[in-house]
Amino acid sequence: MHDAPSLSCRSSRDRTLARRAISLIIAATLVRLAIVLLSPFELASDEAQYWDWSRRLDLSYYSKGPGVAWTIAISTAIFGESQWAIRLPAVLSGTITLICGAWLAMMCFPNARGKSAWFTVLALCAIPALHGASVFMTIDAPYVASWGLACALAWRLWSTLTGESSSPGSLALQASALGLALGASFLYKYTALILPAGLLCFVLFRRGDLRSLPRTAFAVAITTFVFAICTLPVFIWNAQHDWPTVHHLMGHLGMAGGDVPIATNTSGGKQIPWWTIEYLAGQLGVVGPLFVLMVIASMSTIRKRRADVVQWPQHLFLLLCGWPVFIFYLVISFFTDIEANWPMAGVVTLAVLASQAAIPHLDLWRERVIAWRALPAPRPRAGFLVARPESLWQMAWHASIGFGVAGLIILGTAPWIAQLPGIGKYIPLSRVSGGGDLASAVTIAMRDTPPTSPPPRIIAKTYGTAARLAYYLTHHPSVSCASAFVGDRASGYDHFADTRLDDPAFIGQNVILVGGSMRKWQRSRLDLADLRMVDENHRIAIARFVGLRDQPPEPISP
Repeated sequence: MHDAPSLSCRSSRDRTLARRAISLIIAATLVRLAIVLLSPFELASDEAQYWDWSRRLDLSYYSKGPGVAWTIAISTAIFGESQWAIRLPAVLSGTITLICGAWLAMMCFPNARGKSAWFTVLALCAIPALHGASVFMTIDAPYVASWGLACALAWRLWSTLTGESSSPGSLALQASALGLALGASFLYKYTALILPAGLLCFVLFRRGDLRSLPRTAFAVAITTFVFAICTLPVFIWNAQHDWPTVHHLMGHLGMAGGDVPIATNTSGGKQIPWWTIEYLAGQLGVVGPLFVLMVIASMSTIRKRRADVVQWPQHLFLLLCGWPVFIFYLVISFFTDIEANWPMAGVVTLAVLASQAAIPHLDLWRERVIAWRALPAPRPRAGFLVARPESLWQMAWHASIGFGVAGLIILGTAPWIAQLPGIGKYIPLSRVSGGGDLASAVTIAMRDTPPTSPPPRIIAKTYGTAARLAYYLTHHPSVSCASAFVGDRASGYDHFADTRLDDPAFIGQNVILVGGSMRKWQRSRLDLADLRMVDENHRIAIARFVGLRDQPPEPISP
């Protein structure tokens, strides 16, 4: 007699939680958009570099695929060259990540769709790195968004292959959509190749669930074909330019033939333990306490896989779409230094897994709180930190949410917090400030330089300085990068026709050098005459470009 009302209440509660999930997605998007529109953050080096790439659209680029440049080019073509227009795709990508996470959770756990979506969106909003990626336009936000979309489409296709038969047209459409999502992810970041490997492992492990092997082979073939077509621009461009991306990746690993001179490479084993320790500790910084819950939830689902055979396929799918990228970078950390945010894409499915593991613990905690509140006053103390009942899962979950909220607040208020006495020095804003001031100093140096025809060319020591000058200088001029000629890594500027320093048109021109010391320029491969420093504070020098020396640069300490 009570089953119908009970089911009705649960259904109503589930719809309420679904609406909350939608509201939270909208709220997170609006807050991130407000930060982009109102914050005085300048473009970071990578943002400026990708914008500069977008002015020279190509099949691919030196260190990355074309995805980020094409994305920025579309946004700036519609909205102009303003900072918010450059960063708008990051905000939209962050929203897509939240939607895909909620969609995947609802498909994997259909018995409580609204609750699954709500807790997944909460978990994703508890990750500070995702907030940062959704504000600054680097490869991270669109890469994670396309990865999350690919995971959702992969599970949708798997459900079709293991469910009732569907038409070949519908199956081909789903497989094509998955191939496009995987291809888009690859065009943003090459480690997207790890996701197809994880999906293939899942199919092999659960091949007994498939209804028809021919239909599965057909879907895999379509997905592989579309994905391969998407990757062609990268391979065509690299084949045309002697595979510079391969040399770049080898340089990251400190291998011979890479784009880092071996004499200046810090590889060799001495720093390996610290690289790995820093990588693991960094996950607590960029993901927060939720990373611990991800680990616990993963271990728990693996341990209970035989007892929970109904949901084990979902859990296995989420594990194989999340942990391989973390494990890949863990292995790489034995060879080189790893940035903590590099495996960020894996958090999409692991957030779903952690939220599902948290739900029963939180439900049990709420029941204990309700029972405790029903006791007559004075109620006995039942918690660790507060009087009401608490549990380890509940405290960890709430700590994760608090960590994410604090991260978003700090992100939005950092420029003003940095102005407080005694605090500003602890807020590292140098990467998102100073570009305009440097551009003004270069403009003054150009005015103080005797007029020449053509006007002086600008050469920066690093790609970040070159990119930021290109953006903040009036009329967005072409700025060259000399990093490969001063003993550092090569850059994309070595491949652009208007910035290559081996262009004979440079010979005889006056140049303005930005970012290096006199000693650095004197010992570089640039043959410079009449070299003199004109601004010590900003390290701006002027000279006449004679040409390039043949000998490689000697290793120089910064």
